[in-house]
Amino acid sequence: MKKLLIFILFSTSIFAQEFQRGQKLYCFGDHVRLRAMPNTSSKILREIAIGEPLIFLGETNKTMNYNGVKATWCEIESKGKRGYVLNSLITSLRAKINNDVYLSAPKDEKTIAIRLLTNGEIKELFIERNGDDFDIKAYDNRGLKNVKHMVFVDLAEACGYQGGGDYVFFDGENLIKAIELSQVGDGGYYVMETLLFPTDKQGRSGYLIYGYESGGPVDGNHDENLAIKFEKALKWEGKELKIKLPKIVKNWEMP
Repeated sequence: MKKLLIFILFSTSIFAQEFQRGQKLYCFGDHVRLRAMPNTSSKILREIAIGEPLIFLGETNKTMNYNGVKATWCEIESKGKRGYVLNSLITSLRAKINNDVYLSAPKDEKTIAIRLLTNGEIKELFIERNGDDFDIKAYDNRGLKNVKHMVFVDLAEACGYQGGGDYVFFDGENLIKAIELSQVGDGGYYVMETLLFPTDKQGRSGYLIYGYESGGPVDGNHDENLAIKFEKALKWEGKELKIKLPKIVKNWEMP
């Protein structure tokens, strides 16, 4: 799994994705100016198109406010030229499906940006999620009508922190956040949400199968465990899926 980290130093509010020297990256902005020095007054070496491959050479201690975030300048190589761009305008996260390309990067510490390059156009969607550590995976329509393809924003799960992810569907015109899934565990307690597609094993033609499971020790007794499971068939109708959980599920909360 590719990892993308954001270090937010609250005293200075610096945006800094973590990359390794020599790592292959991609331009996340469009018409990004490659500068001779880490500032906007230096010579423009070339303009970089969105999705263009880059090589990461290093981070500088120079910063600039960009779209409300203080971003660091990075040294990169682009088509044989070495220069500088802002950290927030590059990414390691790319997923291709047919002739279309998904790119993703954190917009800030609470928002993930998704961009789709399709037929010479750029589609964009923002998801309100913690972007500390995530990956993206592209899929075909997986048996769904009125969906061209999709991307899954896969959030890393750590003890006590929510994992899971978000499915974003592309209907040929728009990116649509389809569903948000959670996966979290702490101290033996857990909550897990899943989604089966028509083409998946045990999938059902024309339906998405949503699954919910939660469980853990009873009254803190790890020798006795309780698990609650819930499943629901859903129809895709072109807008975000909202799950209404039964009362017994809603009343079950992790301590």
